[in-house]
Amino acid sequence: MLDEEVTRLSEPYHGEVKPEEPGLLRVAGPLGLNLATSVALGDEIVDDLDKAVHGIGWWKAYPDLDQQTRILLSDYLAACARAIPDNLVEAQVERLEHDYAAEDFRKWLSRGVTSGERSTVEPPESPYEELATHRVQAHLAGVLRAWGSALDCVGGCIVGVAGLPSNLVKADLDTALKSLAKQSQGNQVLAQLQADLDQAETDAGPAGWRDWLLGMRNTYVHRGRRSVTWSGNLEGSEVVDFNLRLPIAPALTEIDAIIQAGGVMAATFTAPASGVLDELTKTVDSYVSEACRVLAELWLMRRANPALLAQSPKQWKQPEGLIVPPAFRGFPSIVAPPSLTTSFGVSAEGERRLRAAALKPDVNDIKPDPGVWS
Repeated sequence: MLDEEVTRLSEPYHGEVKPEEPGLLRVAGPLGLNLATSVALGDEIVDDLDKAVHGIGWWKAYPDLDQQTRILLSDYLAACARAIPDNLVEAQVERLEHDYAAEDFRKWLSRGVTSGERSTVEPPESPYEELATHRVQAHLAGVLRAWGSALDCVGGCIVGVAGLPSNLVKADLDTALKSLAKQSQGNQVLAQLQADLDQAETDAGPAGWRDWLLGMRNTYVHRGRRSVTWSGNLEGSEVVDFNLRLPIAPALTEIDAIIQAGGVMAATFTAPASGVLDELTKTVDSYVSEACRVLAELWLMRRANPALLAQSPKQWKQPEGLIVPPAFRGFPSIVAPPSLTTSFGVSAEGERRLRAAALKPDVNDIKPDPGVWS
């Protein structure tokens, strides 16, 4: 982080820190995030985990869900909800580290700036300086990854909260919205959810922002990367900040995009680096906040009236079998010290999830309850 950010974030909290208050809500303000609704959605789902019935307690009303499937779906839905604010915070942490890397990159480029018409990039003087370009790219990738993960976990919550007949574990935002659109035909409750989510996307940012952002995440994480060009903006003989030249259609490959657009310039757009990241932060935060709000409302409606929507057993696809060799279990030459493997510690929420999943924790292990997982 930049020194000014370290100083700002090192300011003590005002008033007493209450252990029961989620730490995510304490850091939300300093990070410029609204995490209240995403944390609240997770709270509602976790609070419905039942240690006696197992899984989401009120899901017992759905006869098509056997107990084991209910447990597996319930815990993963809770994990999806909890991952949403975690990913938004991680995105901002990556952004702070990105700004620090960009400052080092700026200092390097400024060495080559002259008062004449032409400037050159001076050779790096150290491995640390050599890594400047890699650091800004790595943290840009980290921001995009975290935003994409937050959106895809929203997708998982859409599948779980709306009871859609889609694989919950494999759900992402695109597949969830497509499934919702299909299932909403003739269903007033799901049609309203679709309308609310469409409005949240429209209100959050310019048309196409979701497809572009997820496309950029995918090309960084899953595919050969598209070129992202950094250009320094000058004031006199110093680089003061950067513009980014970004792909307009990141789902296309590099050459395909250039050919289809008729040139590199037509296949890309330029935006101030800090400005586009600031606006994307606001956009993702707005959409996630509103999406979680409407999902929490639907969850409460279904809890009060489970007959409102069915919970599809198609959300869980049973794995082919147990973990069997050649499963990777680490490197034989590296053995953990015994002190790290002799006990387990979990939070109160973690203990609730374990009990609701019919798992029995003790000091030595966490094992399935044979009465449920025989």
